[in-house]
Amino acid sequence: MEEPSPLEATAEVSIAITGFISIFPVLAARDGRLLPVAAFTIRMIVPCSFGPVFYALLPLILGSFGLVGVALWRSTSMTIGIAALAIVVYMARQLQFLEPGEGRKLNHGFVLGVVASISCFANAAG
Repeated sequence: MEEPSPLEATAEVSIAITGFISIFPVLAARDGRLLPVAAFTIRMIVPCSFGPVFYALLPLILGSFGLVGVALWRSTSMTIGIAALAIVVYMARQLQFLEPGEGRKLNHGFVLGVVASISCFANAAG
């Protein structure tokens, strides 16, 4: 495993912030009135936008505590798996704000979140 590059992590942070900020002009143009599905989607974009920032910086942060190699990889994978699972649980709890049946349109997000969590836990296990 290669050591994380601060330059790559900084680039990831820049891309995530740019993507997040691009949402605001869309919201401003709609007078703040959104359909429930659109509001749900925007609530999910926030953690999903800043998640990659967290994921990119995590190896650098854990590496500063002296973790290297396999220990760094496993610690990072476990932390990311827990964070991904927390986002899935948060998304599931937010479904109560949608009309019945609208949540079915969003099932692929849940499946991807669970698969990402399982993958990270498998990496952490070795």
